[in-house]
Amino acid sequence: MTVYKDNFNGFFYWFAWTIACLASLFFLFFVVVDGFSNILAGRESDLLVVLPGLILAIAGCITSFFKKVLGGSFMLIGGIALIVAIFFQGAAPDYRMMIVYGFPYVFPGIVFLFVRK
Repeated sequence: MTVYKDNFNGFFYWFAWTIACLASLFFLFFVVVDGFSNILAGRESDLLVVLPGLILAIAGCITSFFKKVLGGSFMLIGGIALIVAIFFQGAAPDYRMMIVYGFPYVFPGIVFLFVRK
């Protein structure tokens, strides 16, 4: 029974970590290509609203490789910050974008808090 539980927890840990890392790579690529070019050109960018939550979530992804609970906490807080930032960003909240930005960090954050080795 213990072997099954360890394999199950290990699977969820690596699955959640893979989701968070792939999302981090995608968002970092987006930030570098689109966000910073708008800021350097002097155009208004929506990046500044989501950047603090994104930095916290990416820091959580990196930290979770070494300390699961601390990294999971960072990802969970960063994911919730992204959801809140997108909720208050426009005149009408875009729920799809809230899920797209927040889910890749909220789900792994919850997994890292509850799956322990």
